[in-house]
Amino acid sequence: MLEKNFSLNEALLDKNSNSLYQTKQHNDIIQNRNKVLYPNYENLNDVQIIELGNYDSVHDQQLQYYGGYLVHNQTQILLNGSTRMNRKEVGWIQLMDVATHQEISMKILDSIHLELQGQNARKNLNFISVSSCGEYFLYSLDKEQGAQPQTEIHIHKIVDFFADKAPVVKIVHDYDNSKFKNIIFGPDNYIYFSQQRESTRDQLNDCKSLMRFRCDYKSQKSDEQTQVFDLEDWYKDVPKRGYESEKPLTHISSDQVFACIVGYSDFELSHYFYWGFVVATYDRGRKTIFFEQEKLRVKQDLSFPVFFDSETEYFGMDSDFNIYQSINPEFFKLLKVGELKPPGNSFFDSKKPIITQNTMIMNGKDYACSSGQVFVYDKLRFNLINQVTINKQAWREDYTFIFYYEGILNYINPSSKQYMHVKLYNSKFFHDDELVLEITEQNQLIDQSAILHKWNKSYRIFDMEQKRTVCTLTSPLLLDKISFFLKISTLYYLFATEKETVYLVSQKDSSIIKEISIKGSMSFEFSNFYVLSATSSKLSFLRLTQEKFLQIYDINPNDCSVEIEDIPFLEGLSRYCIKVGDTFQMFKNEQTGQILIIVVYQKCLYAYDFHSRQLRQFKGEQFSFSQVSISWDDDALFTLKDKVVIQAYDLQTFEPIANLSYRSSTPITKIKAIKNHLIICSNPAEVLEINNRSFTSKKIKIPIAPKDSLKHGSPDLLKDRANGEIVYYKLDTKGQWNYQTNAWITKYDPLKLSQESKSLNIDYPLIQSSHLPCAKHVVINKEQGMCFYHDERDKRVGFISPYFTTDDILKIRESKSKNNDTLLTDLNDISPYLKFYPGIGNILNLMALRPQILDFIAKKLSIMDKAEIPIILMRNEIGGKSAIDIACEKNQLKSLMILLELLTKYQDDHGFNYLIDSQFIYFIDKGLDLTEYFDSNLPKLQIIHENYPSEHFDENEYILGVNDLQRPSEVVQKYSEIFDQVLDNGKSEGFASIEYYLINLPETLTTNPKQLMKTLSQSDNIEYFENLTIQTIIKFKWNQYTKNFFQNQFLIFLIFLVSFFFEIYYSISQGKTQADLKVDGESIAQPDTREIAVIAVTSWENFRQILLYFFYYEVRQASKQQGYLKELWNLFDFSLIASYLALNILEFTSGDKSTLIILDILVIILSFLKINFFLRIYDGFSFLVSMMSGVFRDIYYFILFFLIFIFQFGIIFVILFSAQEVDEYSGIGTFGYFLMIFRISSGDFAVENYKDQPTTVLIALSWLIWLVAVLILNIVFMNFIIAVISESYEKVMQKLVAESFRVKANMIVERELLLTPKDEAEKKFYFPEYIILRRAVETSEGDQGEWQGFIKDLKYTIRTSAQKSKAEVIQNVAPIQCKVEALAQTQQLQQEIMGIFKTEQSKLIEVVQNSIQEQNAKIQAVSTGSSNSSGQNDDIRRLNKTVEELRQKMKGCEKGINEINANIQKLLEK
Repeated sequence: MLEKNFSLNEALLDKNSNSLYQTKQHNDIIQNRNKVLYPNYENLNDVQIIELGNYDSVHDQQLQYYGGYLVHNQTQILLNGSTRMNRKEVGWIQLMDVATHQEISMKILDSIHLELQGQNARKNLNFISVSSCGEYFLYSLDKEQGAQPQTEIHIHKIVDFFADKAPVVKIVHDYDNSKFKNIIFGPDNYIYFSQQRESTRDQLNDCKSLMRFRCDYKSQKSDEQTQVFDLEDWYKDVPKRGYESEKPLTHISSDQVFACIVGYSDFELSHYFYWGFVVATYDRGRKTIFFEQEKLRVKQDLSFPVFFDSETEYFGMDSDFNIYQSINPEFFKLLKVGELKPPGNSFFDSKKPIITQNTMIMNGKDYACSSGQVFVYDKLRFNLINQVTINKQAWREDYTFIFYYEGILNYINPSSKQYMHVKLYNSKFFHDDELVLEITEQNQLIDQSAILHKWNKSYRIFDMEQKRTVCTLTSPLLLDKISFFLKISTLYYLFATEKETVYLVSQKDSSIIKEISIKGSMSFEFSNFYVLSATSSKLSFLRLTQEKFLQIYDINPNDCSVEIEDIPFLEGLSRYCIKVGDTFQMFKNEQTGQILIIVVYQKCLYAYDFHSRQLRQFKGEQFSFSQVSISWDDDALFTLKDKVVIQAYDLQTFEPIANLSYRSSTPITKIKAIKNHLIICSNPAEVLEINNRSFTSKKIKIPIAPKDSLKHGSPDLLKDRANGEIVYYKLDTKGQWNYQTNAWITKYDPLKLSQESKSLNIDYPLIQSSHLPCAKHVVINKEQGMCFYHDERDKRVGFISPYFTTDDILKIRESKSKNNDTLLTDLNDISPYLKFYPGIGNILNLMALRPQILDFIAKKLSIMDKAEIPIILMRNEIGGKSAIDIACEKNQLKSLMILLELLTKYQDDHGFNYLIDSQFIYFIDKGLDLTEYFDSNLPKLQIIHENYPSEHFDENEYILGVNDLQRPSEVVQKYSEIFDQVLDNGKSEGFASIEYYLINLPETLTTNPKQLMKTLSQSDNIEYFENLTIQTIIKFKWNQYTKNFFQNQFLIFLIFLVSFFFEIYYSISQGKTQADLKVDGESIAQPDTREIAVIAVTSWENFRQILLYFFYYEVRQASKQQGYLKELWNLFDFSLIASYLALNILEFTSGDKSTLIILDILVIILSFLKINFFLRIYDGFSFLVSMMSGVFRDIYYFILFFLIFIFQFGIIFVILFSAQEVDEYSGIGTFGYFLMIFRISSGDFAVENYKDQPTTVLIALSWLIWLVAVLILNIVFMNFIIAVISESYEKVMQKLVAESFRVKANMIVERELLLTPKDEAEKKFYFPEYIILRRAVETSEGDQGEWQGFIKDLKYTIRTSAQKSKAEVIQNVAPIQCKVEALAQTQQLQQEIMGIFKTEQSKLIEVVQNSIQEQNAKIQAVSTGSSNSSGQNDDIRRLNKTVEELRQKMKGCEKGINEINANIQKLLEK
């Protein structure tokens, strides 16, 4: 299990990378965090699956291909075949570079080389044979020596052949009617060949079925004369086999050079020599025989054919591709261990599989032969694990050289001079095992990048970077048991044997072996051996030893000399008391080169720095460890004590690190620190994550198979290899597949960062855990993929299916370039598109901008079993993007709504909210409908845990901030820390039911914490303020730092108002605005100067201390707020300050009473507007202020329309009354008529002057206009305005609580403009990662947050009905599913019964027909006979009776079928 926490930049699919075939190109892959964790990581969006190219050749004619080999340490390719030159067919041999396919040399053979013969023609049509070392090849040719034909076998060194040098060995033989059939290199300088070609009796007795000839071709120098051997020198001593003899004849020459067997028909050798045995087939390939190599004695003779080949390693197979394996080399027991089966719509086109270290590769075709296919099988269990479709017509196996090299399947077509590379990407976790080694001896050594293992009396070196065997060592010098193996850069391999001998083997030429003589013990171990430097002239090593503690070895590879420097840094300690091992280790920092030696002995810890040559010593009871390991990233030494306790110490002070302490529930055998993880070797193995020098709660648990499931391997489940890396051995016996029984299976730990691989490995737990960062446990298994859990006891949150094939990758990559119609057809089988592909994600990541496809996918998912749907919305990789991120970037709102619906429906868990959290503000800004999202479990987590009491005395509501959670579920452990300081534990009348919610928007609340409220305040969607999540956030911000701030401002403003009212009162009673104040030059009573001074000082102090504060506040706000002057409240604030300033200036500089009065009134109005602003702090006033502002907004256009009518009637009255001055409106002129009209609209009718009109007509017209004005302005408009105001009021009341939260949001925005935390602690206080809500349950269904009045009742009714309907649906689903399952079973039963009835019916019909035919024959015989005997009549009657019985049975069958059909129809109707 595991868990991980990551944030997730999709590298969009290149338009040229959608095609199946791509031209070769080199792209630099940008390093990301995936590569940091796992250097082998590859983005499947960028990789090339199939690559095509051409290569050049000096020969421009068409070449026919016969066969090919990898030679020269698998660095070159040797191809051969035939071509036509000068109207005749000749042979050709070509040498090319294996990596670049560049031609190195090309040789056209003359006519005498035409008949090159090959090995095992039934299974491999090659015409040359190459030695196992890859340096020599041989062929046969025919020559005419007079009348006597002659066959020659030439053995060439490959390099000499293309340099036109003579062969090193030539074997000649005169023949009459027989030629050599097979010519094969064998072990120990032997050449094997078969002579007999036909199965005539003469050839069975005269021709040799099998010949073995020894010639020391490797010792022959290129400049020496060719060794020539005439087989006649040994043929003459072969006895003749008698014609009557049935027993084959075996002959071995006295000099042991020549041996042969005579007497097997159609004998064909297999190029396979295994532990001293030779394998062949005979009797036209119907039988298999095994010979001992030395004495050619038959070891086993099988009655069926099994074909072996050196390229198929230790596997044999028959024509049906049943797999056989030799289990015991001593007795050569052959067992069938499995078979290769092509998929149902395909068949094999290969003669034999291509074997890699852990797979078998077969080429095939579909039955329509429209395309070729590559099938990859697990080498251990032989099950199909990967496949890829290719254009097979261009790459047929009979004229294409196919080989596997460095993780790439290569096709080379000499005829077209083209090559194709197929990179067989698939999920490596699909394999149960990482590496299958063909070894029957438990003897293997592993260093950081290579494996040495023994097989078939030789040693092989497997390079883990190249994923291939790079060297086979057969030198007698290395046949002793090797105790140490190390790959040194690209120069040498170092070997140490148990005889204390060291050898250096050149990596370029394994035949170059240098013996190093070193005096003293050479017990090498990986953990105590480091390479300091390596050049071609000097190798320097640092080694821990028990005798000298520390030594430096300087080896000169040229003269094999050794210089040793002893560094006795532990002087005074006995070398017999301290042993190199778990508590005496050497650690190297690969980044800095620092080497630190740690020794723990008798409760003392010694730390020796090699470069500074400084030794530090620490004593204490705590320094008693059994294991140590160093994490350089954390500067910590991890120690194991008492087999279960892990404690880390600071590398500088060696003081314990409190947060790096861990106790295991099972015994620990090994610990190892790798980057920011600690691997714990226990059962099961665990991996702990380290962050900021403390263990997180994330844990990887790797289940390991029990011991009884292991066969032919190490009994240890987890084993510490010599190099310190952790490996474990595992064979899964639960699968349906057979498995090999003589191979070691090695699985490397997934966190082994030094392990390189050319094949894609998605078995990356730390990367996969990014799909659900807050999951605490992830179970990894093959059946269910990777299953995520918040806790081991909880139900599964989700799973991903990471098992894919190369065809799956091509299919999903090509989907992006397909049109909608084609893609919709392909998506009928949607399961491959829902898998996770590193760098790609799944189909939703690619279709994020195509809503039509997303809608189709949503419909497909709706008919699937929800438990079978994997995680569908995810990021494509660490540092990548999800489908939601892509849609947000392109503003594809329709896609976002579909994706949001899928998320809430199929991933309704708080763990997936990270997908929304990063885009939450964008959703609000675009006004998307988030109702379902807020109702889901994504943005909030209801806490139900035993640590959180469901009942408590304190029923108050608390909203608090929570920080430092690795994942939301960890809040269950922090109840005391959160609530102990705030809860009132005093007993009340009774308990209250309590509920808890955690708001799960950490990125929104911390990354840009002020933007959320700003976006909400600008949103027109009032429904955003009705959900619990937003309300809780607003309440927290309001209570934490907004409410008190504005209350303090309100208090300060009230002080200003009190002072201002006192000033007004004094001005009215004794100042310049008093009633008896005289003007126009006349003297007035002046107030006391002391009083004036008091008033002046009070006014200016009021202005300076209070209004200057507000002025400074408004200036700061204007500097940070965009569109500051567009907000009406801000205009009021500045107007108030300006008015009061003008009032004070005019009061002391001017005596204009009118101006002072106007300014006093203006200040009063603006002051009360400011009071209204502050009244919004209190919920009781907030809705009233909102209602007033809402009313004025709603009647804005109505008022304008009303004023137009006022102006219209006012003008009419001015004209009608000739603008005569009206006494009531004296002083304002004609404007009085407009006031008259306004009074008419309000019901105040003044009509005294109508009678004063000069004519009756004008009097009548005046009253008529008055009536119209009353009708329109008073009756119509006044009722209209009442209706509009009522509507505004109802609107506010319906969303009363939502409006109050909107007001709070607006005020929070203003507060946050000037809120700047001083440090990190204050920032966490104001802007926590999470917010927890504790409240009494009764309040959740109250009026708060709900609509009012009729709408509230309506919503409650709808909610209740929906809950009842949901319960009824859930209740009825189970019976319906049972009926559906029963119906399906009945249909299946019907089909089976119908099949049985049809079979029986056909049998009955056949019997009836036969009986009728017999009856007709008998009747005909009776009618044509001379007499009609009674016996014949009896036969006829019996036949008639039988026919009638059969007819009755048929009727019974038909009746039974009809009854079954009727029953099924009834079930369908139900």
